[in-house]
Amino acid sequence: MTRIHFTAEGEVTFKSMLFVPKTAPSDTFQNYGKKIDSIKMYVRRVFITDNFEEMMPKYLNFVRGLVSTNLCYIVLINFLYNFMRMVNWFYFCVTFV
Repeated sequence: MTRIHFTAEGEVTFKSMLFVPKTAPSDTFQNYGKKIDSIKMYVRRVFITDNFEEMMPKYLNFVRGLVSTNLCYIVLINFLYNFMRMVNWFYFCVTFV
């Protein structure tokens, strides 16, 4: 198992730790469309959400991990809302252009 640990600093600062197995599980494509809660988000050590469906591609559903930040909850929700709008716009531009 490979561990990826990084810190992102900027408008929003967060730490992330992802775990990637050496080989993909044998049922990766059988679970392709299913919702899998594999990445958790914490703010000040309090669980917030595990809904990362739009941020991670479905073919990487075997990646596990967590994201942690010290931001207050209101700022984080505003950031996620704007980020999701940006992700949706990017997805639209890439798939339909």
